[in-house]
Amino acid sequence: MRDPDKEAAYTAEQQVRELMDMAVEVEDWTFDFHGYTMQLPQERKFASLESIRSYVNAVCNLSQVRARFPGRGTPKVAEHDYIDIASYTHHDETINIRTHKDSKWQQRELIVLHELAHHMAKGDGHGPEWRGAFVFLIDECMGRQMAMVMGEQFYAQVGAPFAVK
Repeated sequence: MRDPDKEAAYTAEQQVRELMDMAVEVEDWTFDFHGYTMQLPQERKFASLESIRSYVNAVCNLSQVRARFPGRGTPKVAEHDYIDIASYTHHDETINIRTHKDSKWQQRELIVLHELAHHMAKGDGHGPEWRGAFVFLIDECMGRQMAMVMGEQFYAQVGAPFAVK
């Protein structure tokens, strides 16, 4: 499948993750966003595959998520050790996360929401529907200000709007 926005979407997300990491490092979640001072949320970090499953179940059961993505249900969450990236497989509706000690970076909220957005967007790669689903999930789970930051990074990197339904 052709995915022309993949690299730009990854760059945008990486910049946001670096911003979150820097906030943790300096213990200051205050952020200047185009002249507006906002407070970034503290990102959830997960300790186990079971905690990720619980989080995914809770997100999928939010009334706002069910209303936005009717009929999408809850994906499976599985351990994998064959590649060092988190992924989503459409054929079996599974979020694949590596929990090995060298892969702790995968056990963070933004990564889990990224993969959950693939489930909700039904095969859009990293296109406008996936970006819209990702920003929506961030808004519902991490807050409006975080969604604004991610949306801005997507627009800056991809140069195209995302789908808002």
